[in-house]
Amino acid sequence: MGFAVQTHRMTYISSYADCVEHTRRTVPWRGTEEYPLCGRSKRHMYLHQWADGSWACRLYRTDVVVYHPDGEVTVEPWASQSTIEFARRVLPNGMVPDFLSRLGHLLRCGGRVYNLPDGGARFRDIGGGAPFFQWRPVTPTLPITLVNLDRKAAREVCRAHKLHEFLNWQRAALTLKPRQRYDHTVYASQIPRLLADPARWVELRTTGASTIRKALYRAADCFTTTHAPWLEASEYAGALARDRRYN
Repeated sequence: MGFAVQTHRMTYISSYADCVEHTRRTVPWRGTEEYPLCGRSKRHMYLHQWADGSWACRLYRTDVVVYHPDGEVTVEPWASQSTIEFARRVLPNGMVPDFLSRLGHLLRCGGRVYNLPDGGARFRDIGGGAPFFQWRPVTPTLPITLVNLDRKAAREVCRAHKLHEFLNWQRAALTLKPRQRYDHTVYASQIPRLLADPARWVELRTTGASTIRKALYRAADCFTTTHAPWLEASEYAGALARDRRYN
């Protein structure tokens, strides 16, 4: 079970002007220059000002989103559901956080997906403002590692291990005899050896075809990796599915 901060009563912030307006109509906590964002009882979510005049939306000890006077925005990721929920309330329009993605600490904005470094990245809108926000990084972001399958090598390794014959046998075996639980565990490193010996196929009778394929591909090093500076938003779902399938 996962837990996240409660943000349903939290003030929405989407620009530097919103920060200024919020501080104008909100009283800071006594003895501080910290302006509550979600009621006065929640001291871990607040707005405070940097020395250069920037306004930072802070969760616990992290300035998750910082609005600068020149209109630029700094986003610092943290891999937690709480940070994602908080960021959704204080990010500018056109930015969507995905800090828990399998591909990295991702931020979707301006039709692209960027991988943010631990210290965050700074963005500038080149689209002319609402409703045409086109946020682009002005500080370095991390490359996104993509996993791909060498399909020619994959076909060859499947043919060499007679995977097609095994799957036909497995379907027939499961039809003739109900699926049962074995008292031993088959590890991925054992699968190529078991598959090579038809007398031991019974040990793989209840192992899924996708698990077997993945073990064969990994043993034969059929995977290749590439590094992209960013992804088009339309490519993200496919890249995520491939990473989930092959890793």
